[in-house]
This record gives sequence, structure tokens and C-alpha cells, in this order.
Amino acid sequence: MPTRDPPPRYRPRVPLPPYAYVPGQAPHPTRDVGGHSRERGPFDDPPLDESNWSRHSGFLFGFDLFNRGYFWEAHEVWEEAWHRVPPRSPVRLLLQALIQIAAASLKARGGDFVRSRGLADSALDKLGRLELPQSCGVLLADLVAVARDVADPSRPDRRITLISRRPRRRSSK
Repeated sequence: MPTRDPPPRYRPRVPLPPYAYVPGQAPHPTRDVGGHSRERGPFDDPPLDESNWSRHSGFLFGFDLFNRGYFWEAHEVWEEAWHRVPPRSPVRLLLQALIQIAAASLKARGGDFVRSRGLADSALDKLGRLELPQSCGVLLADLVAVARDVADPSRPDRRITLISRRPRRRSSK
């Protein structure tokens, strides 16, 4: 089976956690003394919108996390951004869908495909209500495809790629 190139990093200066949290398999990231996110504070970002998404550290870092299998962590970072967005806005729907896709991916990793499918279906409902081709650099058709695949155990390598922004690559010096 061919291997894929590593996904691009959108916030390469923000370190990735030492492990991806899976309930029952590792210390809880914030509650356990040995948790990897116990000391991490919130990102100091303004509310996410269409004008600032390409500079929004939390939003972008969520893709770094999700694309590397840190589903719980991506969920938490996107939820932090969601709390700052005005109610009933298209960006809030996008963030809710991303949060549900991350949660669905975590459920699928744990083998709970029924709950995974339910979360993915909720995300698809939110994406369908957006009625836009893209939002905050995300092609919604691509995100719909990820949501449809999330509960399929034969498709474990899901990625979300942003458009209109080049990921930052580390220099090879």
C-alpha cells in the first residue's frame, strides 16, 4: 500500500502533543496530572470570521491536529474558537461541523461506528445548511466527503486541506 506524504502544517511553530488522546488508552489531556494539555492556555485569537481565518492560530492548528489523528485535541481547539463566534452565523455552523467530524473520527477510532455515523450525519446536516461553496478556506464539498467517510473503517486516513493559503513548511536548513 503506498504511503502518503505527511499533511502540510498550518501552524508549524505550535508543537503537536506527544500523544493523541483516546479515552481509556492515555491520560486525559487536561484532567490528569500527566495530561499533555494541562498547562496549555487558550489561543489569543479574535472571533473567527471570513476575513481572519488565514491568521487564526486556533482554527489553523485544529487542521494540523485533525490531519495527524489528534481528533480529541482538534475538537477542543475548534470548540474554543466556536465559543467566540456569534450565534447563528455561517462560521459557527462550519465550526460545529468540524467539531462533530473530529468527535466522529474519535468514536470511529474507538470502534463505535454507530455513534460515529450519528455525529457525521449531524455534521452533514450543518454543512448542508451553509449553502456555500467554501467557508474560511475550506471547500465544503471536500468536508462533506470527509464527513461521509468518517465512519468507514476502510478509510482511516482522512485529511482536510485548506485552500487559498499555502501551508508553512519548515526550512530544510
